[in-house]
Amino acid sequence: MRLALAEYETAEQVNADRPEAHLNLGLMAVALGEPGLAEQSYRTALELDPRFSPARANLADLYREQGREADAEAELMAGLSADPDNADLHYALGLARVRTHHLDAAIPDLARATELAPDNSRFAYVYGVALDAADRTAEALTLLEAAQGHDPANRDLLIALIQYHAKLGQNQEAGRWLSKLASMAPEDPALKVLQEQIG
Repeated sequence: MRLALAEYETAEQVNADRPEAHLNLGLMAVALGEPGLAEQSYRTALELDPRFSPARANLADLYREQGREADAEAELMAGLSADPDNADLHYALGLARVRTHHLDAAIPDLARATELAPDNSRFAYVYGVALDAADRTAEALTLLEAAQGHDPANRDLLIALIQYHAKLGQNQEAGRWLSKLASMAPEDPALKVLQEQIG
């Protein structure tokens, strides 16, 4: 493994002054089961460019995989200090805070990610799920309906809209979204379960 990494590193040395080269080395090190070398490569990328968010996000992921949630969160916060309008870092920080059961702290980051990247359906979906978990289901529905307008075929958004309307006793609205899902994917295995939920 180390030989393969050494060969790859030699090839990447052509661009050693660019953070992308060190990101690539870090990704290769992870793939080869060398987390220490991966961390070193990501750190080198960030020394070259503190605003290089792919290295920051991958370093945070590396820490998360090692069970170092506090380090992952600190890394993402450092990234946002350098680049406060980075939607990906806000989203990653929101997820990190959800994992550590700090939902109240996660929601503003997920909201900011969605605000900065309004066409990213995944960000909107996760933000909506977080709002529902915080007993803010009506707000979640408003958000998810807007997101569904940008991405009408998104199955996750449709299912959330069905479930959250049903949760609030709005079965007619839930049925409307269920019909959309059924017309889009008539063989979807979730349809029967969702129909039973609505009653």
